Amino acid sequence: MGFQKPRWSDVNESENGSGQTNINIAITVTKLENVDECKIKEIMVKVEFAGQLLGQSDKLQVKDRGSEVDLVCYIPMVENYSKFINDVLANPVLLTVYDCSATGPTQSSPVPADKDKNKTAKTTASRGSTAVAAPPKTVLGICNLDIGDLLTEKRRIQESLILELENTPLLKDSVTWVKLPRLLVVASFEEDDFPVDILSEHSNVVGITVESVYNPPDNVTEGTLFDAMISIPSFGDRSNLMIFPNGIATSTRDTLRGKKWCTLQNVGGRGGRSKYKVCDSSYNILNPLPPEIDLEAELTKRSLQIEWNSWKRCLLTGADSNYMYSKLLKYHAWPIEIVIANKTANQKSAKSEKKSKPAASETSSNSDHYTAFLNFSSMLYPGVTNVRVAAQLYTYSRRDLTNKFGAEFPPSNSQSSVASKSKPVSDRPKTSITSEDKDEPPGQPLFNKDGLPVFIIVEMEFWKPFMRQKPPEYLEAGLKSYLSVRLKMPKKSMNYEMAQTTFTTAILVRKMTVWVKALSRNVASLMTEEYSTFAQQNKDITDMKDFISAFHQFLKCSEGFNAAVTSLRAKVLTFIHEKYGELSQYNERIPEIYVALVEEMHKATNKCAIDSGGFPTSNCNTDVIHKFAEECLEENSIEQAKNFLLTNIAKDKTHPDYWLDYAIFCVKTDEYETALEAIREALTLDIHHQIGLLLYGLLMAKLRNGAVSELTLQFLTSKYPYFIEGWKAFHFVYVTFHNYEGGDAALQMSRKLEWERKNAVTSSNENNFTEPESEAFHCRTYDTSERYQTYGTTPFKRLSSMEPLSWTTSFCPPDNMNIQTTVLLFKLGLYEFGLMALSEDLLTQRTQIQPYYQYYLAVSHYLQGNYDEAICLLEETVRDYGKDCSLRSLMGHCFYKLEDHENAIACYEYVMESYNRPSDIHLIYLRMGHYYLATNKFQCAKQVFITGCKYSPSPRMWKGAGVAYLRLGEYEQAETIFGEANYMDNRDAETWGYLALTNGLLGRLDMLVNCYLEAKKRKLNNQDLLDEIDKCMNSHRIEIDV
Repeated sequence: MGFQKPRWSDVNESENGSGQTNINIAITVTKLENVDECKIKEIMVKVEFAGQLLGQSDKLQVKDRGSEVDLVCYIPMVENYSKFINDVLANPVLLTVYDCSATGPTQSSPVPADKDKNKTAKTTASRGSTAVAAPPKTVLGICNLDIGDLLTEKRRIQESLILELENTPLLKDSVTWVKLPRLLVVASFEEDDFPVDILSEHSNVVGITVESVYNPPDNVTEGTLFDAMISIPSFGDRSNLMIFPNGIATSTRDTLRGKKWCTLQNVGGRGGRSKYKVCDSSYNILNPLPPEIDLEAELTKRSLQIEWNSWKRCLLTGADSNYMYSKLLKYHAWPIEIVIANKTANQKSAKSEKKSKPAASETSSNSDHYTAFLNFSSMLYPGVTNVRVAAQLYTYSRRDLTNKFGAEFPPSNSQSSVASKSKPVSDRPKTSITSEDKDEPPGQPLFNKDGLPVFIIVEMEFWKPFMRQKPPEYLEAGLKSYLSVRLKMPKKSMNYEMAQTTFTTAILVRKMTVWVKALSRNVASLMTEEYSTFAQQNKDITDMKDFISAFHQFLKCSEGFNAAVTSLRAKVLTFIHEKYGELSQYNERIPEIYVALVEEMHKATNKCAIDSGGFPTSNCNTDVIHKFAEECLEENSIEQAKNFLLTNIAKDKTHPDYWLDYAIFCVKTDEYETALEAIREALTLDIHHQIGLLLYGLLMAKLRNGAVSELTLQFLTSKYPYFIEGWKAFHFVYVTFHNYEGGDAALQMSRKLEWERKNAVTSSNENNFTEPESEAFHCRTYDTSERYQTYGTTPFKRLSSMEPLSWTTSFCPPDNMNIQTTVLLFKLGLYEFGLMALSEDLLTQRTQIQPYYQYYLAVSHYLQGNYDEAICLLEETVRDYGKDCSLRSLMGHCFYKLEDHENAIACYEYVMESYNRPSDIHLIYLRMGHYYLATNKFQCAKQVFITGCKYSPSPRMWKGAGVAYLRLGEYEQAETIFGEANYMDNRDAETWGYLALTNGLLGRLDMLVNCYLEAKKRKLNNQDLLDEIDKCMNSHRIEIDV
């Protein structure tokens, strides 16, 4: 992630670069800073590139802790265009500063200051005088400058480079970062030299980093040198080999972690390192190794390993990119070879230090020659530019290479490959499996003496992906096209006047409702007072019809009726005027106007509380109503739960959260078509709704609509790139459809975000190569914006804060994103995807199964109705880890569902008696109370229900308490409690039935009849309760024709 996006334009991609103009890259060393002038009096600067000397300064005096250098050198473009590009990509500019204080004057030979742009050989040139002489032996420091960014749109690179010695100083001589010398260097194109056609639209740049081989074979000893080779096409040469020499077997870990330049192998310390670092964590490694291999532990343990930490870059033409893409698409892997070199670290000669292309010895056996197949298939996923993989090593087999990567793979273990490089690609015969290859044994996987697999870690990076990622605007437009497909409603004939009235009502309904609500409160309170006065004066009227008729006559004679008419007259006329306009003849519209007035009055009156002691359902908090619905779902009252959720929607149809609550409920009850309609309604209201997009994408995947699912989750992750649960869900969807390239890409992204969230690391560049350090080698900075702690939107936080009734989220570790994803998906009713997240976490448990895993596995069984399996898991967890309130609570719910009430009550009583039980155990109170009612323990039921109402009141809890009071003969209290239940939910038939029975026992016959009629209207099906009401009515000689 160290490069900017290239500027792509048409360019001649030929190897010789014919037609290209000469281009000069200017390297300007401006100043040396932070030098101790007491110890160092004179300095000299030398600039090199690709093994060639570009320029060298005179001796410069150190003043004011620094020195003005003003040295300018040029890197001219050579005739071989491909060599020039690859040289710029593969070689940094090496800068060495010498301390000349202890040396005598050197003879300098002046070089002309003017540059010659037509030069084809690398020469030195500077402003002023330069010297070319044997450099002094005292090296003050070495640094390098990566000029690869000049191939992008950057015209100029300016960096402050820290100078360090080759060998790290001892602790007593160590110097802090701020006190080290710094060299200010600028690399740039001149205005008239800027190469507008330096890279083509279809070309790319690939970078390979060979890190280390872990658990090396037993025949590898300390100090053994290895070479790594990987075939990367370059300018049409498909046999081009990237060679990484000098991989050394060592037990000492590389503490610098900077990627080594392959061309600076002889430069020690940080002077030979790039500004890009090797990641010291395993979070972004695609790991095909067995689950018992802990990559994080392997990367940190101090044992023998073969270490390179080297990288190389080269240019890919359009044909090269297509070739790599087709190979990855076909074989999903890329081979790498490891061979043992013919020298050790202790046997280096001066000759061996010269730059050469190492090749394996012809006499080397398979024990010295290994191969691995790197799964870079994630590069096929749109937008992916970086993949880091681990792969097990095998003994070398030519037949395996041919079978797994095709016959075009160049042989690296014969001298013929070196000779073949001089031939054009078209003239080379494709290799095939000879009879000798057929007799060759297949490659065998390598293991060390401890039985651990031998594996290598390699990273591949591109400047731009093979497939560009679709922009969010494109994804949003595509998603909207799917959301626009709605269910067609049946057509109804409508005349012109009715259509006009409907349209006008839709516009004016908000104003109208506000007026009628305000008036209905006054009228309702007035009618309540008049009714109370009339009822006290006419207690002897027993017949309900006579009672209602007398009350109407009483109202007409009272002042209340006249006051109500006066209060309503002006407002009604205003309402009619605004709703229906100026009409010359109202008589023709009187029935329509009357119906509209009565309907709105009924709506407003029904939403008002007659008694100030209670409150209507519509005034309950929406989250409270959602909890009522969840309570009904636990008790299998599906229709009642739907009514609660529809109440929230009726209160505000423009709120997407209420539509999604209803959709989640429908998912849990397997009503998928209804759920989809509700989700579409929510996304129509808010296309960026985080939970809505996640639910829609996963539900589409569950219904096997992969195209819509992928589109939705792509839009989700582009809109919320730090949504880790979304990336994990995306991974599960890809795995479901066997798209392992996309699955690996999504998994890698989720691990990256999880690691960054855990370490709170700021990533300054997330699109390209490995993250560079700012200026030189500085530590990572920490993010204080809480980006990873609060990445969720308000709907996400709302859903996360809702605690389920039957299970708890307290078992979820705060830093375990797999379990957090499991909890989120369980809340959404997507249990199969939640189990996939749970399985993902199981792969990370290498020692023993954690209790939270067993608990949430039991939760999944409970939610899917597998109560016996859940009980077995919970009993095993209790046996291994001890008793816990949450474990006992869930076990009790499982026993309750199996109608094993004795064991259920035993578990509930354990939770009730625990000192550390949670304050809200709503479902336990409810189910214990019902059990005590069923066993005629009314006093216990009364105590449990009242305690439950204290902490978490609900219609069912109040109703249970009312039944307990009723059975204990406390009718007045029972009537009050049933009234509370009725205020919370006035659609429950049982509550109306108990109100009828209670009023009958209290002798309130009119209320008995009204409540009984309401209960029958709502289809009361409790036969025992109906029998009790009939008995009470018979005792009062009341007969009602229903």
